[in-house]
Amino acid sequence: MGCGGSKSTAVVESNVDVRRHNGIKRSNDVINERATVDESRGYTEQNSGNVTEGQSVKVNEEIAHPLKHKNVINGHTTGIDDGVVINQQRDEPDSIERKSKQNVRQSAPYKIPTDPKTVSPFDPSVNVAKYREEPIPVFGRAAFPLSKDTPDLKIEDTFWPGKRALIPDYNQMKKLDKHAIETPPGLRKDMDQLVAHLTTVANSELEKLRVIFRWVAHNTEYNVEGFRTGMYGDNSAEAVLRTGLAVCGGYSNLMVAMCAKAGVECVKITGYAKGSGYWPGKENLSKMTHAWNRVTLNGSTFLCDCTWAAGSVDTAFTRHWKEGQFLAEPKSFANHHFPKGVDIQKIFSTQSLEDWNNTPVLGALAQFSGLECVSHKEGIIKAPSNSCLIKLKLERALYNTFCIVKNEDGTKLKGVALQWWNKNELSCSIRLPKAGRYSFVLIGKISWQRNDNGNTEVLYPEQPSDAIRNTIVSYVIKATGGEKLDPMSTEEINLYGAPLNLPDYGLTPADKNEATVQAVAGSAHVVFKKLHEGPSSVRVDVCKVGDQNKKMESSVYCEHFDDWVVCHVRCPSAGKYTLTMYVKSDHEDYSCRLTYIIVCTGKFDPIRLPDMSRVSGPNAKFAGLGLRLRDTLTSTIVTVEGEGQLVITCDTTKEMKIIAGLKDISESPNNDGDYVVETNKTETEQVTTVSLRLKTKGFFKLTLFAKPKTESVPTPKKRVCRSMASMLSQT
Repeated sequence: MGCGGSKSTAVVESNVDVRRHNGIKRSNDVINERATVDESRGYTEQNSGNVTEGQSVKVNEEIAHPLKHKNVINGHTTGIDDGVVINQQRDEPDSIERKSKQNVRQSAPYKIPTDPKTVSPFDPSVNVAKYREEPIPVFGRAAFPLSKDTPDLKIEDTFWPGKRALIPDYNQMKKLDKHAIETPPGLRKDMDQLVAHLTTVANSELEKLRVIFRWVAHNTEYNVEGFRTGMYGDNSAEAVLRTGLAVCGGYSNLMVAMCAKAGVECVKITGYAKGSGYWPGKENLSKMTHAWNRVTLNGSTFLCDCTWAAGSVDTAFTRHWKEGQFLAEPKSFANHHFPKGVDIQKIFSTQSLEDWNNTPVLGALAQFSGLECVSHKEGIIKAPSNSCLIKLKLERALYNTFCIVKNEDGTKLKGVALQWWNKNELSCSIRLPKAGRYSFVLIGKISWQRNDNGNTEVLYPEQPSDAIRNTIVSYVIKATGGEKLDPMSTEEINLYGAPLNLPDYGLTPADKNEATVQAVAGSAHVVFKKLHEGPSSVRVDVCKVGDQNKKMESSVYCEHFDDWVVCHVRCPSAGKYTLTMYVKSDHEDYSCRLTYIIVCTGKFDPIRLPDMSRVSGPNAKFAGLGLRLRDTLTSTIVTVEGEGQLVITCDTTKEMKIIAGLKDISESPNNDGDYVVETNKTETEQVTTVSLRLKTKGFFKLTLFAKPKTESVPTPKKRVCRSMASMLSQT
């Protein structure tokens, strides 16, 4: 079939009396008693993806072999065409019921659903009627007021209004930056010659300031050793120009001197800053002194920090251009800088130094995303029980958000944070192991696209993520409880529930998005609404928390139900489990990952599910070939007295070939299952019916392949495309 074909898999659970089928032979049934799974040696499947079309053709031919001699049954002729059993349509006796049944929890007998169009036949507790009646919660980019109409951002879109008015096109800034960076090193021996060379490309005060600012940031290295020892050395403008080494005061002094020669008004401001080694509520601020610049352009005042624009300090100085420190956004700048000896009310807020020291530290993404601290306005969070819930609202969507929690010695803690999105609100649940002081940092990205730059400096930013750092907000958490709390998870990730980019993959949560799901009597489920054509593939895993390497395939089943995808989980015992989903779309390069914590309590009789790690039901290729399911809303086929069917239709112009395979995936497989594929044509459509007869109780997987008859059959060892349709059927 190749990648142009389609595959559909169904799991059938049988709950029949074997004796009812022994010796049964209805005159108008075309059933091959030899067509058991054991006899279908040509059909093999591992991990839902290793079946070749050649093998599928072989199994159909083996199953159909007893019918190759044309038979006349009640006046109707049966036969084989291209490995597919073809029967003319015939009436079934009234005694054969074709109604769907439910799989009730535990070992209760099945019951026919009262409304099979709304109730999942696999789990009657899943009723999609409420989702059809009530609006689905808005999720993803559409939930953020500033993200609805601006999915593709330019760097200048990250600027605050005052800066954006001065710089409507960032390309001009990149030209000035290139000129500054490529300035010959020998010119630094003479400040007059250096400034004259730099400003040859500048046509305004703004452009003069920019080219000088970028040169100083790029050609001056922070004196880390001097900062640590307190031996700052000579930080005069002349000394910094000569040595290329300075602390914050030296950067500011050089900016003042060079701007004066260019005719740009620039003054030095000193005060305190929330830089390296700071945390909210820090008792001694003597080590947090800092210096920066105030500039005037066309009569308006702006703030710049050349030291922070040049890079950052951890164990050493790392050069990294920070666009946000040039003509900085006033409120964000005031959150980090507190001046001494200037008119605070005119430039900064009216808060006192004590109030300033008690506020959360806002990162570069805070202003851009429109951050609102909902639950905690102060920078110190008190946690008397060693746990807390932090809630934040954003006006613009951020992706790949991650909580970093460290103890007092700087060690990162794993598994202490869960975060999840609801509309434009991010909740972060924190459980700390013991009493103490902890730092909390939330980071994110403007785009969910991967960025391979790492710590490499981007000299000429091309994307907004190159120009703006990823910190959103920082807190200090003071835990004072005596109880030791266990980690909530053992994984590195801490974003749970659905990520914001899930709608890009064709799914959206049908309920309020949460990080945890409470199991009832060992059973839990998560429901998603399909968008557009839905995802191309979904894979699901369940693991016990603390044992992530052991997959529990018999504890999860993902079902297609009309326009919904339902992930069913059956916990084997009380405890915590992680449900992980990998969603793939033909339009995206990477898979989207969703993770939920399943909390299971109490005593119950465990239920073993079939081994179906991949989602069931028709996929995008199924529809792409023009195939349709008739009278079927769910990928769960419930058989009645061991018998059931699946009907696939398409236009007569398609001339589709349907190939099937049946596999017993019960806990103790008996391989007692038969099927026949029949194809009929009318004037308007081709109708293919897959009839099932299951003789023992258990689960079976029905796999369908489809391809136009005009295509040649591939070689037996050619792998079938993994993006196939899967279906689950039960008896």
